[in-house]
Amino acid sequence: MFGQRGRDHGVPDYVTVREALGLKKHVTFRDINPDRPEPVARLAAIFGMEVDDEIGDCQIDLWPGGLLETTNRPGLINRNTM
Repeated sequence: MFGQRGRDHGVPDYVTVREALGLKKHVTFRDINPDRPEPVARLAAIFGMEVDDEIGDCQIDLWPGGLLETTNRPGLINRNTM
């Protein structure tokens, strides 16, 4: 639901926001959060991919991408936007 709201209001995708904030580019899904392989694998599966596949042009919504960065404290997206 949050992803659709973001798209409806012109919120850019996860990769675009990381780039705009000058954060390191994630090449593979595993790069999003190597400490949380199970949820990252679920995200990759939504796009029909594996965790070590390149993200490429996948339009990962900002909300789930930002949440997946989180470990024991907010990830870089959340620290830079909230």
